[in-house]
Amino acid sequence: MNAWSKRFGSMLVALAVACTFGAGSALADEKDRPPAPKEGVPAVGAEGASKIAENLLGVQSTEYLKVWRSSINQLSGTKVRLSGSTDTYDDVNLIEVHLYLQYWNEGASRWDDISGPHIFSKTSSSKVSGSVDITLSSGYYYRTKAVHRATSNAETEQQVSFTDYIYIE
Repeated sequence: MNAWSKRFGSMLVALAVACTFGAGSALADEKDRPPAPKEGVPAVGAEGASKIAENLLGVQSTEYLKVWRSSINQLSGTKVRLSGSTDTYDDVNLIEVHLYLQYWNEGASRWDDISGPHIFSKTSSSKVSGSVDITLSSGYYYRTKAVHRATSNAETEQQVSFTDYIYIE
């Protein structure tokens, strides 16, 4: 057996062990969680979530805003990074992205802002982006809300994006 075959076989064994034992602990952890939010979409995968909201031809017509994005990524344990960006077709007087951290308020059955706005802006530009790192409390569902704005000739255009939600153990 060559070295590559041995490594590949070892990886398959490790994967089988992880799937066997990891699945059981994941199911146990989910039993301890509060009920999932009634609004929004759960993130796929163990680490973080990302949601992209884009202007799709024929679906959303905007004069200034071209692409708007937001994300939430779990960096470690209870630390996450909120990120957002706004792009316009051409330079505008003011371009902004406002980031908010939201948590699922189970008692009120709604998403509530608990941090923000974290404002990132540029003048005479067609792109702006920003991010902020936040340490969270365990036992809750979180997501990012981003408000994207472009102002040109005293006219403001705005779109809002939301990420999928994540649960912080």
